Amino acid sequence: MLPDISNLSEEDLKKLIQKAESLIASHQEQRKKDAAQKIRELAESAGLSVEISASEKAKRARRKLPPKYRHPEDPEKTWSGIGAKPKWLRAFEQQGRNLEEFKI
Repeated sequence: MLPDISNLSEEDLKKLIQKAESLIASHQEQRKKDAAQKIRELAESAGLSVEISASEKAKRARRKLPPKYRHPEDPEKTWSGIGAKPKWLRAFEQQGRNLEEFKI
């Protein structure tokens, strides 16, 4: 049974979502590692060798970073804090608003 989260604040819910997304990603990575190990073991038992093509570098390149900043009116617009600032955030800064106001 899942815990009742209806009484959590918006900030706590956002933290919970981030934590859940992180756990999901970690479970997916573990499942991939386990599958690769099973494939290697099966190949070895048949006298074969295999090379798993997904490299660590490729995994890092595709991994999406969690957002650190969120648009106040449109929660779909986020920024991880890496790379160029999005236009919406630059526009707010030009209006004199502080980056910390948008921190999640």
